[in-house]
Amino acid sequence: MLVAWCALLALGTKALGQTAEPAKLPVDFRTRVEPILQAHCVSCHGPSEAKGGLRLDRRAYAARGGDSGKSLLKMPLDENELIRRVSAADRNIIMPPEGPKLSQVQIATLEAWIAEGAPWPTSTSDAPQSIHADKDKGFWKTFDAFVPFFEHHLRLPLAIVLPFLILYWIAVRTRRRQKATTNEAPSSLSRTIAHFGPSHLWIVVLLMTLLTTTTYLAELHERLATQEKRLKQRRLATSPTAEDVVGDEGKPIRPHHPKRLGGTYYRGNDERNEKLFNNGFYRTATFHLSLLDQDKRKLGLGDRIEPGQRLFVRVEIERSPFATPALFSKEVMEQAYLTDLPEGTEIADATIAPVPFRTAVEGERWLADYPIDLPASGDADPLKGLIHVYKGNADTQISGTHHYGVEYELVVTQGKLDAASELWMGPTYVTGNVMIPVPGKMSIEEWFDWRPLPEIPHEQTKDPKLLGVPEHLGADYDPSAQEKSPPE
Repeated sequence: MLVAWCALLALGTKALGQTAEPAKLPVDFRTRVEPILQAHCVSCHGPSEAKGGLRLDRRAYAARGGDSGKSLLKMPLDENELIRRVSAADRNIIMPPEGPKLSQVQIATLEAWIAEGAPWPTSTSDAPQSIHADKDKGFWKTFDAFVPFFEHHLRLPLAIVLPFLILYWIAVRTRRRQKATTNEAPSSLSRTIAHFGPSHLWIVVLLMTLLTTTTYLAELHERLATQEKRLKQRRLATSPTAEDVVGDEGKPIRPHHPKRLGGTYYRGNDERNEKLFNNGFYRTATFHLSLLDQDKRKLGLGDRIEPGQRLFVRVEIERSPFATPALFSKEVMEQAYLTDLPEGTEIADATIAPVPFRTAVEGERWLADYPIDLPASGDADPLKGLIHVYKGNADTQISGTHHYGVEYELVVTQGKLDAASELWMGPTYVTGNVMIPVPGKMSIEEWFDWRPLPEIPHEQTKDPKLLGVPEHLGADYDPSAQEKSPPE
């Protein structure tokens, strides 16, 4: 009997423990995950700076990954790049690289969040709902939207109109009382109030409506001006990203060189530190851009090409001497490819499949040839196009980050490649510590530099204003002297 009671007691205790155990709640991003990212990650991987091409202030950036192309939100946990970095013991890869590392509780929070699918509210549908969400959404949505407007724009006008409404109500009561007591002489105040009628009230309402509208429009204009100023500062000084600087579909920033058919381009280091060579201002890679015929021979202006011929745009990447080998590892370079398709396009829908870079010299040089088909009609309209240099994955669809863009405009005249043809490349992904000059302005390197600047290949305009002659000569400028022909 005693044994039976003990068994029952044990089963009861176990059942009680099971029912008393609280249900495991999902990890709330706003209260538990976002504070960790803001405190330890966003300063180096956010809108003001995006080290390694990585940003952790928005889900789209985190899912896309940085220069490595590895998403920070994917499962399984033992292969997740975010968890690997924050829990690493190696000081060369641990994140954050400086300051205290994340606690075990914080790491466990991130692990649980990623295991749940990394829910990250990015739209109004994901944001916390109104306190009236369980009621009629149509009415309460309108009500919730009206409350801030009332607090900011209608409080003062209503405070002014309300006394006039009270005055109108008193006037109506006064007139009624005067009619009821015809024998009693009304006071001067009563006579004055009695003259306040509906027309006066409507005038007050209209004036208050005008005041409210004017105030709202002035505030809206000020808000837009402030936002425009912030966007300009962000675009030109703090955080130029691919979307911020180059616009839609990865249009590259054109280098300031004359028209040419391909050529050499140089990629500089992102980091600036006094411990680096030349404070970090050095070359990391050289790009060689060229146009090839169907036999992979280099073409130049004036060369003969046949209608309907398949040409190739070749992009060659060469690692600069002593540049960091890890940035050009086999795993990194296998993610580089050329395509003319925008991000998200299914590979099955592509006319020309993405062209991966192939190794020419192990660890030193890589190249890719992208095909271009000329029209079969001979002298036709210029053939224009844009080729993206992506880093990412192209197994089933175009994904990753476009780092550079190659634009071409090929003009064929009488079976020859015309001098109006052009082939050039420029960056489409710009890191946060790169400043983009204001349009019409120039960087100091374009004004005075140790590297060769472009020379004028032929005679150009003689307009003194375009050439800046009055500005540079000042009081010594003589317009009549400028019009005279120079002595032979």
